[in-house]
Amino acid sequence: MAPGGLTADGLRFAVDEKVIVDGVTLAVAPGRTLAIIGPSGCGKTTLLRLIAGIERAQAGTLRFDGQDLAGVPAHRRGFGMVFQDFALFPHLNVGRNVAFGLRRRGGGAEDDTKRRVAELLSTVGLEGFEHRRVGSLSGGEQQRVALARALAPRPRLLMLDEPLGSLDRGLREHLLLELKEILTDLDIPAIYVTHDQFEAFAIADRLAVMRAGRFVQEGTPRDVYSEPGTEFVARFLGFENIVDGVSDGTVVHTAVGEFCVRARPGAVRLLLRDEGVAIAEAGETGAATGVHSAMAFQGSMVRVEVATAEGKLWFSLPAATALPPIGGKMAFRVPSVQVIDAG
Repeated sequence: MAPGGLTADGLRFAVDEKVIVDGVTLAVAPGRTLAIIGPSGCGKTTLLRLIAGIERAQAGTLRFDGQDLAGVPAHRRGFGMVFQDFALFPHLNVGRNVAFGLRRRGGGAEDDTKRRVAELLSTVGLEGFEHRRVGSLSGGEQQRVALARALAPRPRLLMLDEPLGSLDRGLREHLLLELKEILTDLDIPAIYVTHDQFEAFAIADRLAVMRAGRFVQEGTPRDVYSEPGTEFVARFLGFENIVDGVSDGTVVHTAVGEFCVRARPGAVRLLLRDEGVAIAEAGETGAATGVHSAMAFQGSMVRVEVATAEGKLWFSLPAATALPPIGGKMAFRVPSVQVIDAG
């Protein structure tokens, strides 16, 4: 790992013998963003609270730039936090909200504070908003103000807890691109917590999937997406088509069809990926079969449901694809198949 930044080793936190964070180890270097994804209740927010110093770990170590943070109170760690609900002060205008962190830390002369506020509002695309009431802003604008306020005191590390969770999909996608640029330019470590895998893919340099207090897989977003390590990770990333099969070493036999994939002989679980799925001719060698049972139009794509002896499978196909009628037999090719561990 590059020198500096945040490191944690074996962090553990429990309440009334219920383990919430279970031996988490991580490292985030300056200028890099770690995204942590997982279902509600898996320990993501509690992990942030441990890093922030709001909660204290019962085991493990936490260091920043080599300094042990044990015993360092939250207000002396120099970390910034952005929340899902913005947490802005409705009685203060935009400029005073952004300046709040500076004044708490003794931000210096009034002119310096004004310059810093103007600089930050420019960074988040809100030039000239200093005197606007926060209640008059859109959700996206309020989230930009919250980000500017967190950045005002020049934090050593930035933590973002579901920061775009309350925004609609279109606005979220737009802000993600801007937020990625801002985080890259800041050159500080950042930790981004979300339950949305698409946000995590867009924002992260590294991605950690969390389950029941533990990191169950970590890597670059591309690597985790390309090679989900377990069925839990695959399903959390949105892969739906996982079937049982029996391998003879080079071919896996399933109730849907036969797939050429190397695996240990015996019972296996097989992930049928969406990429490159295409309609096949009836009886075509290597084609899987089922019944076309439902379809949903999604603009340039259609979502197709196929009823098989293994259960229902779902695939996205180009909208122009010629499909059999609902209730008709359907043959299809799945070029991207992976053996996957249960769990």
